[in-house]
Order: sequence, then C-alpha cells, then structure tokens
Amino acid sequence: MNTVPPFTNKNLIVRTYDVDSEYNWTSCLQANVSAISTNKISHHSWAKVSDTHVYKLKNGKPDKRFIKNLGNNEYRTDRATHMSDTFKNPECVFIFEHQENNVYAFRNAKNNEYLQCNITTMSPTNNGNCQRWELIPTGGADEFYIKNKENGKYLTKRASKLHDGTPGSDEKHLIRSIT
Repeated sequence: MNTVPPFTNKNLIVRTYDVDSEYNWTSCLQANVSAISTNKISHHSWAKVSDTHVYKLKNGKPDKRFIKNLGNNEYRTDRATHMSDTFKNPECVFIFEHQENNVYAFRNAKNNEYLQCNITTMSPTNNGNCQRWELIPTGGADEFYIKNKENGKYLTKRASKLHDGTPGSDEKHLIRSIT
C-alpha cells in the first residue's frame, strides 16, 4: 500500500491483482484503487464494491477544504508541527476522505500525507483510527471541534499539541471548502 496512493492521489487509474484478504481489500478501497481483482468471489461478503461506497470521491472530484484554528487564526499545513498565519495553496489544503458519519481522514494536498493521532508526524497511509477525525459542530457556521478517533483528543491552536478533556475556544476550527 506504499506504492498505490501516489498514483491514486493523482487521479490515475490503478488496478490491483490477487487481493485475496479482507485487510488488503479494505486497504485498496481506502486508497481509491480503480479496479480491484480477487479470487475470493463467492462466500466472502467483504469482496464487493459500490457506487455509494464511503471512499468514493463525490462527482470524481476530491473534497478539498482548509482547517483554520479560531483561537489564533492560523491554518493547518502540510507539516505536522507547523501552522501558517496566511492561507497557502496547496500547503494549507486538505482532502477530506469521508470514513463514516462525521468522521474523515485529512490528506494534505501538497504532500499526500495524513494528519494523525500523534500530531508530531504525518502518515503516508490511512490505515486506522489514528488517521481518522470526528467533526463535532460547535454551533457557529462551519465551526467544529476536531476529535481523533484513536485517542479521543482534540486539535488545538498549537500545531504539535492535542487537548485532552472538554474542548474550549482554543479547539474551535473553521472548516471551509476550497473552490
């Protein structure tokens, strides 16, 4: 799965062969592989695809957004330990990959790496709850708390720090689409 994402992230057609385990099948779906081949056709409920699968991009276009902290008015960037006081494209653009309900994996548009639970590094793959974040509305327009699914901690105004406990004003983020 280290070789597939650089090609699928560029919207190239990618075909895989002999994907004969549920783990590999799910990994291919998460990586947006175009054509998945398996020998496990019968009696394997995991070996299926659909036009409504949660990993499919809407209208074939990535869901691109920025994440701006409202406590310091700085943007998340392609570097895990750095934020920017000005919006820069593609450094401050994230592709929101829908996982379930209000849960997303955030893949940076510049380096194609995922924001993850340890917050000091980014991940080249989305392979579990460490790379998944829940958007919790705060009541303001396009404002959210962003909670990690692995450790239950929130993104803060500091790039390399997560908040444990009840979120406050330093944990509020503005999230808007990039058009």
